[in-house]
Amino acid sequence: MRVVLGMIEVRKPINFDIYSEHGDRLLSKGIILYDQSKVDKVLNLKCYTTQYGEEYQEYIENHPASSPAIYIEKLIVRLEVAYTNFITNGYNLVGEVVDISKELVESLDCNPDMLIGMIHLRSNLNHAIFRTFQNSVLAVLTAKKLKWGGNMLESIACASLTQNLGMYLLQLDLEKHEGELNSFQRAQIRQHPKQSSKMLMTLGVQDRSRIQTVAYHHERMDGSGYPYAHFGKDIPHESRLLAVVDRYGSMITPREYRDPGCVKEIMRYFLSKTQSKYDRHLSQAMISAIGLFPPGITVLLESGEIAIVTKRTSDRLYPEVHAVWGVDKKPYTRPVLRTTSDPKYHIVSVTEHKDVARLNVDLLWGDANNDRSEQPLFRGEVVQVAAAQDKGEDEITLF
Repeated sequence: MRVVLGMIEVRKPINFDIYSEHGDRLLSKGIILYDQSKVDKVLNLKCYTTQYGEEYQEYIENHPASSPAIYIEKLIVRLEVAYTNFITNGYNLVGEVVDISKELVESLDCNPDMLIGMIHLRSNLNHAIFRTFQNSVLAVLTAKKLKWGGNMLESIACASLTQNLGMYLLQLDLEKHEGELNSFQRAQIRQHPKQSSKMLMTLGVQDRSRIQTVAYHHERMDGSGYPYAHFGKDIPHESRLLAVVDRYGSMITPREYRDPGCVKEIMRYFLSKTQSKYDRHLSQAMISAIGLFPPGITVLLESGEIAIVTKRTSDRLYPEVHAVWGVDKKPYTRPVLRTTSDPKYHIVSVTEHKDVARLNVDLLWGDANNDRSEQPLFRGEVVQVAAAQDKGEDEITLF
């Protein structure tokens, strides 16, 4: 819904998050604006109470396929729409999930580094949906590394995209939850693998492997999982893989109440000999698939620049990177390719930067033949340019 007059008032807490037409969150729920001019500025911009405003949805749907990043975002938006229709009117989402899974597998054949990059960069997309998509990318990529067959790839993709079907509404409720869960919430979480698999059967899914993968994806090798408390030998390999990628994705993704974990430390955890919850062979396969420096992570270079890893190479210690922030910590106008095998640009450490979620992914992984000279470095700047054109101004910022 578009934010209009009467929905926000001076000196009163805002009752909802406010998003730009491009899906970027501009203001968080609870913020108080003490100046009428700031309220007016929000009203004059095209702002929405949902992540995807009308213009952004139209942009996603109609943007040419020559933009690989937008194509992937279209898949994620399609998945969210399917979930929403399932919850609100009982829509059978199985066919759409199968189609999205096939397109995901094909995309990983064509542009795997971009997909790995997109799931490691911060996202303003629906958290619950993004996490299932993240799991699907990681699971399919690892399965390909293990040389699992084509039908298994689509099956594992479908399973990961629907693994939390039975607790989707709870996930939405818990996104900004603070404090301990109540007994009902804990019970829902522990039963959601069983509930999700039952839902899939009710919806007509006949792929037994897919149903089992979902039913056992929270089991652990040491028997500490749920809802069945199975041990390693009783857990299907596909479920073990989903458990690994689900945990990895959870650890690299920031939440309202915690920062993301360091990728290098997370990898050490999975490879540790004392780690007994997750299949070590599958953990090694996942790390081998994404690389020691996965695309999408932020690194500090010997030059003092901060860069984004953009491509895996044959030498795992020297990935391709693009410097985004200079020694002075100011962003470049365009990402600059750096060769990390050159001592001047060796990777010093994995780091973080607050603005990675705003990066224009097309500039990092877009089609080299497509002229992107007019595109801004950060996605939020698209909003500012559009708003400036509407108002006949050269530049506009939110406040």
